[in-house]
Amino acid sequence: HPGFKVHAMAGHSIALFLTDVLLAALDELLNFEIEDLDEVIAKLKEEEYDHYDKRIVQGDLQDFPKQVYPLTEAKEEIDNDSEFNILTLFKGRSICHTARLPAMTRYLGHLTNTEKVGGPAVFGEEEYETGVELTEAMLTAGGEKSDSSSTMKLGFDRDRWYNQKCPVIVSPDRKDFFFVLGGSGWNEIIIPNPAEKQAYQYDPSVLEGLVVLVFRYCDWGKCEEHFLKPEDFLEGKKWDMQINGIAVTKIVDIGHTALVAKNERGFHFPPSEDGNYKIAIQVNEPSGFVKISSFIIF
Repeated sequence: HPGFKVHAMAGHSIALFLTDVLLAALDELLNFEIEDLDEVIAKLKEEEYDHYDKRIVQGDLQDFPKQVYPLTEAKEEIDNDSEFNILTLFKGRSICHTARLPAMTRYLGHLTNTEKVGGPAVFGEEEYETGVELTEAMLTAGGEKSDSSSTMKLGFDRDRWYNQKCPVIVSPDRKDFFFVLGGSGWNEIIIPNPAEKQAYQYDPSVLEGLVVLVFRYCDWGKCEEHFLKPEDFLEGKKWDMQINGIAVTKIVDIGHTALVAKNERGFHFPPSEDGNYKIAIQVNEPSGFVKISSFIIF
C-alpha cells in the first residue's frame, strides 16, 4: 500500500471539491432575494426532492450500473435470467444484515436480537453485543463433525482490532463478520429477525428475492490459514449453502467482494412461510472457515 499520503491527497481533493460547491451555493444565496426565509427553505427543499425523484427514483439508470459496477463476468449469467433486473440492486427495496461497524443496527441490538445496547467504545468496554473472537471459537470447537444445525455466530478478530490499548476511540470502524467453522454442521441465520421486523417494519414479501453475500476479504491479499474464499464454493465444494431449504448451486461475482446467490431455476429465492429468509452454510473442510461481512436481500 502506498501509505497515508495517498489517503491525505484523496481527502484533500474531495474536501476542495466540496468546499468549492459550498462557496458556489453561498454566492447564489447571497444574490437571492429573500422576503420570507421559511418560504425560501421550503422552495429549496421542493427543488431538491424534485431533482432526486426525476434523476434517481424515476431516472433511467440502465447504463449507470454498467459504468460503476464491474459486471462483465456476471453479465451472461444475469442476461440469461429474464426476471433479474439489475436496477433492483440500485433502486429496489432491501434488507441489510451487516456485522460491520459502525452500524446502529448493532449498537441498538437489532442485528443480534438482544437487549444489549451501546455505542462506539474502546476495545473491551463495549456494551453492545460483540460476538465471539474467532481464534477462541476455533480452539473451543469440537473436533467431530456435527450433523445438527446451529445459529450462525457473530465474530471478530482480536489481532485486527485497531488501537486495543488506546484509552480513547480513534476509529469506530471494525470489520466484524458472521462465521462458520468446519465440522460445525449447518449454521443458520434468519433475516429479518424479530427485533429487525419490529424496528424497521421489514416485509420480505415485497422483495424480489435476490440474496447478496458480501465476503470478509483478506487485507492486502494476505489470507489467514484455512480461510475459505468464494471460489472454494464450486472448486472442491469446501462449503455449501441453502436459502429456505433451497440449495444454492452457484454464487456469481458482481464486484466489490459481493456475490449474488443462484439456484437451479435462477437468482430468485421466495421467502419462507414465516415471512423470512433462513440462510444456512455448512463448511465441509474440517479445518476451514467462512467469514461473511453482510447479507443483503433485495
